Amino acid sequence: MAIFFGKFLKGLVGDLIFRVVGKRQQVSRKHVKKTKKRKLGKGTVVNNGIFGMASGLACSIRDNFNQIITEFYDGGMIYTLNADVYKIIKQARDEKTKTYNFTEDSFKRLIGFEFNNASPLKDLLLASINVEQYNNIIRISLPELKIPKDLKMTLNSSYFSINIGVCLFDLENCVSKRTLVSTKQPKGVKIIPAQSWEFDTHPGCLCVTVMNIQSVIETFSGNFLQNNERNHPAAIVSAIFTSGTPILAFTRKWRQSFHQQFKRFQGNPGNLLTT
Repeated sequence: MAIFFGKFLKGLVGDLIFRVVGKRQQVSRKHVKKTKKRKLGKGTVVNNGIFGMASGLACSIRDNFNQIITEFYDGGMIYTLNADVYKIIKQARDEKTKTYNFTEDSFKRLIGFEFNNASPLKDLLLASINVEQYNNIIRISLPELKIPKDLKMTLNSSYFSINIGVCLFDLENCVSKRTLVSTKQPKGVKIIPAQSWEFDTHPGCLCVTVMNIQSVIETFSGNFLQNNERNHPAAIVSAIFTSGTPILAFTRKWRQSFHQQFKRFQGNPGNLLTT
């Protein structure tokens, strides 16, 4: 506390010290003892590195499928996807060798991930989606769909489309390659025949498949997407890590898509990544 002595102030105000020297007012700042910078433990450093890898990969997944996810995702989606990828990478870590060993099922935790919990795809598409992977090919198959028994449409649109995106992630070289396909269904259709799609995969890569359903209104001035924040079903239907080693001669042509945080943790070839 400071007190006035005549026209001068003496004492402490906040971190300022007021003194009277001769016939002059003197102001100085209170000395604050510097606290010793806390050193992060080894476990914290490792976990921070894993989180950097996970958030980089999760961001790349969202970015590659932005045409399918669109802006209509729920508020907790980014955090939840980051957390799921973090748990996958952490589980794959071998503490003794400091490497990450990914198997075909390492990323199965992502299967069924909903980007918009306000309208889950599993509540609208009630038929089973079949996924097969063989000889560097992934096949996505849908059985015959009866509407509304197997596929429930909640929006009155001119037509709707079933959209599928497949993306390959070369985790060693931090690149990705995306393919999108779409099947258009007219208004009033009652039965959609069974159909399947085949996509190329690549050795030693994560292969993620995402599906959504979009409703479109046709007008004289153009087509307009009818989906909104409360009605935009989109989900991950497959997440497979293929065996083998990425061939850089092929993948170097892909899109650079991971953060540098992810890239600096890469190391051994094949399915082993090291920190």
